[in-house]
Amino acid sequence: MRTTIFVSLFVLTACGVAPNEDAPAESMEANDPSLVTREGFAAAGLAWPLTVESGRLGCTQMARWVEVNGTRYGLNGLASAERGYAELEDIWAVDEDMMAEFADAGAVDIPTVRINIGDMSSQADAFCE
Repeated sequence: MRTTIFVSLFVLTACGVAPNEDAPAESMEANDPSLVTREGFAAAGLAWPLTVESGRLGCTQMARWVEVNGTRYGLNGLASAERGYAELEDIWAVDEDMMAEFADAGAVDIPTVRINIGDMSSQADAFCE
């Protein structure tokens, strides 16, 4: 009986051990639902619209944003430059396939076509209150 109690206490104590503070940031961020990556989007069948490989999604007062290297870029009209968000165009990828289709069709002087941000904006919506 004493052995059973000792083993039970040992198991319960081991389960309560604090996470390793020295663990690499990547392993700690893996549990952060706001962290998104090109690879993760591709695995989920979503379009990755950025020129960078990863970012953090968020939503503040319905303004959806993605943060890259400490800068928040707006994903919707409420996340505008007037409200302090950086212009998404700085990291928003050009849709090269669509641009090539327009060129092949003989279109001239067309505006830059970018990859749709709908998937990313929808994912950021999960962080709106």
